[in-house]
Amino acid sequence: MHDDYVKGMLERLASGELEVQLRDEMRRHKAGEFKKDIKEGRRTKEQVAKIKAKTEDELRKIEAGTLADELRELSLSEEERTQIEAERTRIGEEIEIWKRGEGRRFIDEWKRAAHSRAAEIIANRGRVAESSGLVLSDFFPSSFGPAWLDTEKVKESDGTLRNLDTREKQEWVEHYKPAEMRLPALYEYARQSVRWLTWACLLSSWKDGPHGMDCELRRIEFEETLPNIGNGGFDSLRALAEHLAADRPFSEIPMEKRKGVAGILANSRNSEVDPDTFTMVDAGPTNAPWLDSLVKTETLRLADKTEATQTMAGRIIDGEHRVCHKYTCDDTLKATTQNDLYGRIKGEAGNWDIVRRGNDDLRTRAINDHGAEVLVLWVNWRNTSNADLADAFERLAKSLRPAKWPEVYRKEERHDQTAEKALRVLLWHRVSASLKACDPKKELELWRKLREAKKKLASLRSRDKKQAVQYFREITGDESAPWWTAKLKK
Repeated sequence: MHDDYVKGMLERLASGELEVQLRDEMRRHKAGEFKKDIKEGRRTKEQVAKIKAKTEDELRKIEAGTLADELRELSLSEEERTQIEAERTRIGEEIEIWKRGEGRRFIDEWKRAAHSRAAEIIANRGRVAESSGLVLSDFFPSSFGPAWLDTEKVKESDGTLRNLDTREKQEWVEHYKPAEMRLPALYEYARQSVRWLTWACLLSSWKDGPHGMDCELRRIEFEETLPNIGNGGFDSLRALAEHLAADRPFSEIPMEKRKGVAGILANSRNSEVDPDTFTMVDAGPTNAPWLDSLVKTETLRLADKTEATQTMAGRIIDGEHRVCHKYTCDDTLKATTQNDLYGRIKGEAGNWDIVRRGNDDLRTRAINDHGAEVLVLWVNWRNTSNADLADAFERLAKSLRPAKWPEVYRKEERHDQTAEKALRVLLWHRVSASLKACDPKKELELWRKLREAKKKLASLRSRDKKQAVQYFREITGDESAPWWTAKLKK
């Protein structure tokens, strides 16, 4: 009986009779003819909906050419169906393996292409004379401060708006100027590094697609090999990645874009997320000391109640660590107190003595691997001055500082002058390489332009080869010498 049914359906399908019947049923559904059956009680709404869904499904299978195969499978034995399903599973698994292999090949090719592009850019340094991005004044704006400085309004307590006064404008200028002085140096030195150009090419070529998430993960892995120039430095160069990958001089980037990116750098903090507590922690000093004053690292603050009393529990959900429950325990203080500095040891007579723990023993202190510690401070505000409290905290810091994190001393510099000098020495070597590559007989106008640019840069500090290499290694993190050291050898 079952085989006869399948045979009949296949004959009707081959003759076209089944398709005609199904299309006639769809016509009746659209015309509302089945509503009469529902009204008279011969069918329910659910039954009509199921009939319509089945009809639509069979019509789609007829158009796709799969209905005949499904009908033939109905006449197969259970063993034959199991074999067919196993074969389908095997083919599906092989397709998935092939897709993963294709994904890996795509990622490898993507990374190779980015590195090849970066290496090609650096190989052309000194081989082809540069004609732009060599005048120092072109790297800095005519006036420092955010682009909106003259149009921003301040809202008063009564709701009225007014323009910024002179003092407020000057505060914004002082806030932005260090970033606008440093950004050209960061960008131009990154242009001289194969690693940074590779990173920029990876960023600018990554698109949403079948391998988009894999590309993002590989790009993040590559970024972890780059030196620490502060989050603001990374974010700034990330915002300029398209220009960096195109090897475009900083002076040719539109001023509006440069101002906007300088704001990212001016408002940056050198911090990272602690994966255990999901709080921000200090990421430590940057690779280039003259950038430290720009990244605004936190040095001292009071612990709030949440940090001191709140604990949390988490678990792995869909491969990610998520916080599921939070507990606030006022009687369980998650901070270092005076009691945590002492411990019990057994004396020679067998008695237990209370002794002060050394600063190399941090087991009972609320301190993490990033060197951040929550302290509960008792402060007498009534009979002290701020200077008294500062002196007292300095003494306290000396007594508490962990042995594995000694004090870090940094040499103070005029950072604006340092940034300008870094850019000046880079331009000197770029102009010198371009002059060496330029033939005055064939490119007389360009040769004169380069000579004039070199005269403007001429000074002893511009010719400091050792300083130029130091700046290059600080900003890019590359151990190898920059390209110009080989191109300018006498």
